Amino acid sequence: MKNIIILLILFVGMSSCGKEEILEDRTKASACLLKMRDYLAKELYCKEDAKSPYSSDLIRASYEGKIVYYSQISCAECLVTEAETGYTCDLDKINFEDPRKILDRKIVFDSCSKQYSE
Repeated sequence: MKNIIILLILFVGMSSCGKEEILEDRTKASACLLKMRDYLAKELYCKEDAKSPYSSDLIRASYEGKIVYYSQISCAECLVTEAETGYTCDLDKINFEDPRKILDRKIVFDSCSKQYSE
């Protein structure tokens, strides 16, 4: 019994030695930004341990007078196409017919650092 307790203590101690998870601070983000982060959550990720690190971050931009949000891959060695669609805060889907009209792009949620910026 004593050996089992020692093994359990060692296991718990060693399992906490892994990479620490970064927690996001949602208090600094607007309600709209949080809504879009949650809505596009499945598209936002970070792969730091890959051979070539890459991530998909949340972008805010304007398109034909509307503020839109969309995910975009950030990768130094990847060929990335322009986003084809985005969403307003009301979750209206906007098709980007002319990507040259996507203006004032800004990363508003960094998937690796889990940081928001307005």
